[in-house]
Amino acid sequence: MRWGANLLQIPVPIALACSRAMVEEDFRAEMRGIEVPALLIHGDRDRSAPIDLTGKPSAALIPGCRFLLYEGAPHGLMFTHMDRLHADILQFVRETWQAQPARDIGLHEQASKEGRDPHDPCRNSRSSCS
Repeated sequence: MRWGANLLQIPVPIALACSRAMVEEDFRAEMRGIEVPALLIHGDRDRSAPIDLTGKPSAALIPGCRFLLYEGAPHGLMFTHMDRLHADILQFVRETWQAQPARDIGLHEQASKEGRDPHDPCRNSRSSCS
């Protein structure tokens, strides 16, 4: 498995810092502010990130999130359920791509009304873009 080999190349302090950030940081406010189509896919046999503690609450926080539950899928569902995962992602991209122009028009109109540049990549960001 290539991802496992990649993990071995990461310095231990960096791997620990990333792990700590994922576990200790509270991203709920940011998740509520997501304004783009979101697809969350989770397996019900994921032991490292139990669905009732991670997947379901996360999907509930993201406005309009599409949540797919893969029965029998573990944490590594990208390997065990690869064909289904690819098909679901492709379907989601196709469906959201068709709806995207209307969303972009709305964002452009809103930005213009507020005197902002609609092409500014920070227009919807709560981070400090300057």
